[in-house]
Amino acid sequence: MSKLMLPLTILLLFHLSIGCTGQVPSTVHPENSKKNNPAEQTINTKSIENDTIPSSIEQEKLRPQEPNHQYGDIILKPLGGTYSLLRDGRQIIREEHPGILIYDQPKGEQHTTNWKIEFYDISTKKLKKQINLEKTSPYRQEKYKKIEFGGFGGSDSNDEAPPSDSSRNYSNLPSPDNYRTDNLVTLSSGGHICVRHELYKLAGNMLVGFELTVVIYDSSGQEIRSMLMNHSVESPYISRDGKYFAFIYGTHTTDNLFDDWNGNLIIYELKLGKKVLHYVFDHGERIRNMNEVERDGLLCIKSRAGLDHSHVSKIVLIDLYKRELYQRQFSKPEWSEALKSWKSYTGLVQKYQFTSKKF
Repeated sequence: MSKLMLPLTILLLFHLSIGCTGQVPSTVHPENSKKNNPAEQTINTKSIENDTIPSSIEQEKLRPQEPNHQYGDIILKPLGGTYSLLRDGRQIIREEHPGILIYDQPKGEQHTTNWKIEFYDISTKKLKKQINLEKTSPYRQEKYKKIEFGGFGGSDSNDEAPPSDSSRNYSNLPSPDNYRTDNLVTLSSGGHICVRHELYKLAGNMLVGFELTVVIYDSSGQEIRSMLMNHSVESPYISRDGKYFAFIYGTHTTDNLFDDWNGNLIIYELKLGKKVLHYVFDHGERIRNMNEVERDGLLCIKSRAGLDHSHVSKIVLIDLYKRELYQRQFSKPEWSEALKSWKSYTGLVQKYQFTSKKF
């Protein structure tokens, strides 16, 4: 799916909303968080300074040390930290976690969709299981007769945006008469898999609705949970123990016009299917992705401000295993200083005062 960045009105103030299931979201400002909420406290750096933290772990990829990986007749060669098979210059198979192969299939000149996942025994190299995403997708031709592969926007210049007010509220939209679908596969560092089945609903060339089915699998291909959503899922991450599912969405991260105007962070506890955290960025804060950093279960989101979004204005760190969120706003001079003396995110919270909240 193409990532088009939409121009946004820039605000200099920010707020966050943290809501748990069954609770009313509250707004917390870092500078007076202790006054607003006794549970808010300055981050206790002693609780994390003794942790063993490698320098970087954005997403654990294979460390190509062998000339190739072979599974039956499939021979994969090292490419950009993974093992891949190319055809006519296009990647058609990739291995980002040992024994898990993701198949890419061209759909037209500019679009590629993920269509199959295979699971192999690492020692014997024998196929254990495969998942055909075109067959398991809920968005198939049997139900949606006029459907094709592809997202909305980007290469199709005929796409039309639906009319809305300044708050992006849509009304009186026509019923869809055709559809587009896509399958996106993302692996987390522990081998868990997030499959996103997307459905774009169109009336002619106008987007009039969006639906997404997320399916989470473990590293052996067993389904953990399936969830239906009405917004995009970007930078999906599943903890190594398979307990938590985190992602971001919002118009800063995707070209889905039906996403929330602001950036959002959502965390689910997968076993219960329960939302345990909903963090909302302010309208003027632009976020693009979320990465695992320095150790398992430590996630980082950087928001950017300024007319050109040229500098980091806030750091949000999420410790999934401690169920704690840390955040701090930075001025441009502070962030420049932080970069000059950069050691790690742990070092950052030791040097600067962050606020924290349990979830």
